[in-house]
Amino acid sequence: MKEQVSILIPNYNTENLTKLCMRSLRKYTPEGKAKFLVIDNGSTDGSLAYLKSLPWITLVENPDPSGTPADVHARSLDKLMELADTEFVLSMHTDTIILDPGWLDFLLSRMKDPMTAGTGSWKMEHESLLKKSGKAAEHIFKRIFVAPFSKKPQKVEIRYFRSHCALFRTELIKTKTRGFSDGTVAGKNLFQMLKQAGFQLPFLKTEELEKYLIHFNHGTLILNPELGGKKTSKPAARAKFGSKMKLFQAILDDSSLDR
Repeated sequence: MKEQVSILIPNYNTENLTKLCMRSLRKYTPEGKAKFLVIDNGSTDGSLAYLKSLPWITLVENPDPSGTPADVHARSLDKLMELADTEFVLSMHTDTIILDPGWLDFLLSRMKDPMTAGTGSWKMEHESLLKKSGKAAEHIFKRIFVAPFSKKPQKVEIRYFRSHCALFRTELIKTKTRGFSDGTVAGKNLFQMLKQAGFQLPFLKTEELEKYLIHFNHGTLILNPELGGKKTSKPAARAKFGSKMKLFQAILDDSSLDR
């Protein structure tokens, strides 16, 4: 049986997180359903050696990446796209952890209509009602009292599928877009080009998706503070991240999933 999905995973210096990600994929992905395409961008922490030990992935090495983390990440996805020969491709991060064996079927079930080019989520995070109300009030205030008197153009939030978990039709990416790396955040222009071409791109709600997987926001930046900003380099961010990792210790310790 030919695989349906190529899973594209860039990696950089997240050894234990990489192990957890790959072992969760191995544990919960149906046999023969997916190819695992991984690119390592010059890791020095042991994660490259770990990835080399996995017989069930295709590994690409990029020993000397240049550019911002966002640029490297986007170019990495395009490099893996060159190897993708399945009907669908799925971009993932090493800080995306699979929770349920039905995860891939859930995503594929959203792709039955041939005019659906992809499916994914914006940010997998919960906001309290108070925070949502505050943001809405702020937006209304700026629109009514600030925008009419401001010479600066107002920022408009453009949502797209974030690359922590985004499923697309491979052929449409290759024929209708410029790929993941075209000068903006990975997948942003790709999403807009498919939308402008008339294809459907339904968003998944966090409440739906989190039944099947979890995303440790900014995991790579937290573990590599020299790459991130003030928020991700705070000790509190690292402590919170460590607490989340402990919830998955059983999978992290199961080295049999590497075979």
